[in-house]
Amino acid sequence: MTHAITLRPGVHLVASGPLGISHPLDCHAYLVETDAGPYLIDTGVDPDAAGIRANIEGLGVALTDLRGILLTHAHADHAGGVRTLAAASGAPVRSDAAELRLLGGGSDEALGLRAAKENGTYPADYRYPHFDGGRPLAPDWRSGDGERRLSAIPTPGHSPGSTCYLFEAPGYRALFSGDTLFLGGFISLLNVAGCDPADYRRSVPPLGALAVDGLFPGHYLFAVQDGQQHIDLAIERLRKSVFPNVALGWLPYPQL
Repeated sequence: MTHAITLRPGVHLVASGPLGISHPLDCHAYLVETDAGPYLIDTGVDPDAAGIRANIEGLGVALTDLRGILLTHAHADHAGGVRTLAAASGAPVRSDAAELRLLGGGSDEALGLRAAKENGTYPADYRYPHFDGGRPLAPDWRSGDGERRLSAIPTPGHSPGSTCYLFEAPGYRALFSGDTLFLGGFISLLNVAGCDPADYRRSVPPLGALAVDGLFPGHYLFAVQDGQQHIDLAIERLRKSVFPNVALGWLPYPQL
């Protein structure tokens, strides 16, 4: 039995703690079907990755079918399952080089994990499952030249090497934004190492040219259509003197 949720053809939600389909601390993780094969975007927090494995296989996709594991960034709720899923699938793990350094040996301080433990987001005894077998993304990386493809867009700000992924299919475009930005024009500016408002000011405005339909972030709500308006609202807020931070807890549907 799978608890995965098909959001539209070729786009499946395979992990989400708040929605109860995987480990309670998991971010939203997505399985995206491209012409080159299926890709997993983020892996949740669970070192055993039990829920996400079951959800992928419940869709009829064998782990060994994965063409790649793409990380938006290396924070624990997005990368905790990498080691298990990489070993089980044999799929290459790809992310920005800065994130791969954190994934391979970053301290709790550098990963923002010390502060997260202190504020109760993670149990005090949580141990980050480091993995050092990832491959750096080229700035122009994409999954292939087919009609359904993924490409990487560097968006540092929330972390040094945060990356969004653009999905293009006939008549449809979607952005998988990790923790870079969320519905309602929110961003995630944390008081932790590697989170830099200057990077946000540089990296988010170019997203205004994407004209996406879907916006699929790592937390809170997602939009299957009209996603660009949320990106544009974040860009508008970033022009002002007060940063649009993300509220804690579950966000209601934003009022635009």
